[in-house]
Amino acid sequence: MRATDSAVVTDAEWLQIEASIRPANLTSAQWAAFWSSIKPRIGQSWGSYVQFLQDLHDRTRTLDVRKGDVRSMMGAIYEDDPNWRPSSVVVGRLLNANDASPRAGINMSAYRIEGDQRVFGGTTVTQTDGSFTFFSLTPGQYEVGIGIDDVYFDMNRNLEIDSIPATFTLTTADLSGLNLYVAPIPVEQAQESQPTLAVDGNGIAHLVWSQNEQLWHAIGDGTGGWHSAQEIVGAVGSEPRLIAGETLVEGSRGLMVVYRTGNANTSELYYVLGKLNASRTAYLWSDPVAMTSDMIHDGQFDAAVGSHGRPVVLAQ
Repeated sequence: MRATDSAVVTDAEWLQIEASIRPANLTSAQWAAFWSSIKPRIGQSWGSYVQFLQDLHDRTRTLDVRKGDVRSMMGAIYEDDPNWRPSSVVVGRLLNANDASPRAGINMSAYRIEGDQRVFGGTTVTQTDGSFTFFSLTPGQYEVGIGIDDVYFDMNRNLEIDSIPATFTLTTADLSGLNLYVAPIPVEQAQESQPTLAVDGNGIAHLVWSQNEQLWHAIGDGTGGWHSAQEIVGAVGSEPRLIAGETLVEGSRGLMVVYRTGNANTSELYYVLGKLNASRTAYLWSDPVAMTSDMIHDGQFDAAVGSHGRPVVLAQ
């Protein structure tokens, strides 16, 4: 067994453990009082019991005990300090920062802070009321980790991400009433802007817009709605200009989007071409093509279809 073993010790196994470690020199009353104060602090898993044995060994290192004999160690430590406890217990609740409602079923871990190092102390899982209990923690300052990616600690409940994890300080006494607050990580909202419209030779409307600078295209359904929305892969920029022409793409009907990347003197103009696929269900788009490549600011620009059917782009 290892200290990381998460298998739960059953009631029958606890009875076997108790019988195997009870010192012969203690009366039933002495042992009952001693063991009843120790067992709840060991934890519920075999890993916790292994950690308890290691702590017991460290605590009795300077006492007169038979090496590796747990009965001897338990008897020696009782004689040295009948009020000895192997560790402290931390009891608290994990709550939502906005309304103090409980967070259930969340895995939590405690790590003792030792300089730049974090030493694993124990794990627990929150109950339906958000309550949790850490067993077998030794004195020190602890950092708390939570096993869920979409929340963060918000101990002052201002709905802003805390710059450091939640911590607590533990002495030789138990710690109770520890409320830890978390909030969901804000989901970045898509910024949809800069729409541009064009109507093709069949009278079908097309819309291109920027979603967080990724360009998208959709087709009008003739009733004011849109369908077949898709990313124009590779077209990342701003201020799109959309034109439709009968001979824009390889002499056939198609679409052209001109847009800008970068800012100031790093700005450049690009374009992509789109045409219906063979099944006429969606548009196929070309890779972006650079129209400029210089260290000059590309300011105002526009695109149109000339009288000869070819695209015309004006830029300042």
